[in-house]
Amino acid sequence: MNREGVTAYVDCMVFLMVIMIAIAVTITFNNQSDEQDCDPDDFLSRLSKTEVRLSDFTDIEDDTLVYIADVMAFDTSNDTEVRTYLDGILEKMFGKHRYALSYSYLGNTIHVGDMEGFHRFESSRAIRISNGGTIDVSVRLM
Repeated sequence: MNREGVTAYVDCMVFLMVIMIAIAVTITFNNQSDEQDCDPDDFLSRLSKTEVRLSDFTDIEDDTLVYIADVMAFDTSNDTEVRTYLDGILEKMFGKHRYALSYSYLGNTIHVGDMEGFHRFESSRAIRISNGGTIDVSVRLM
């Protein structure tokens, strides 16, 4: 081997090492998990403003956008898909923590989540619904 061949080979190895380090640093700092940082107060604030299609959660064939709090109030006396939807949202938001969500309307209470007993964080809110009433919603995190 001549000197130019060795120099080209060493240059190539150094270049590859720099590229590998740059990729490793980029992956380390951009490693975003699916879970979003959110506290219970923020979650309830977002929940009170969320609109969904009515037909996605009920047997009613109406694609009107309604607030999810209205569907939750409807769910307390009728069986809808909103519990599964809320469980999926809670799993995304608080996946690394155990959680529980409860909501009550007109004396009927629904529980979503798997946590019972001790909790570190809790937030409650009375969310106004379309008929003028309120639904009481509570989120607890372990």
